[in-house]
Amino acid sequence: MTTVFSKTISWRSSDGEFTLTMDTGVGELLAPDGQVTRMTIAQWRDVQIALNELIGPAPLPRSRGDDSSQPNRGQPWTAESDTELRSLWDRKLPIRAIAEHFGRSRGAITARLARLGIVVE
Repeated sequence: MTTVFSKTISWRSSDGEFTLTMDTGVGELLAPDGQVTRMTIAQWRDVQIALNELIGPAPLPRSRGDDSSQPNRGQPWTAESDTELRSLWDRKLPIRAIAEHFGRSRGAITARLARLGIVVE
């Protein structure tokens, strides 16, 4: 049994829209001027390696919560902040409001509550 995959991505640049389609074993790049570049997946990997050496790897995409609204992201929790978190949760504040208060993501708040033995439904 042969596994078949196909994935297409498109992006815009100052030159127009590019489309890259990868099928099992072959990739095809369509440039805005209509020119098509077709190479094997192995050849595309070689191009990727060469580009990484030439200009460095592409930056990782920012996660949704990676911004200034979460100044405490990645910071350790203190006993005082745990106490305050329990208090805000007991007062029935929404997770979103608690996250804003602590400068953390909603996921971080939910995870901390779980670590404190509080089940969020």
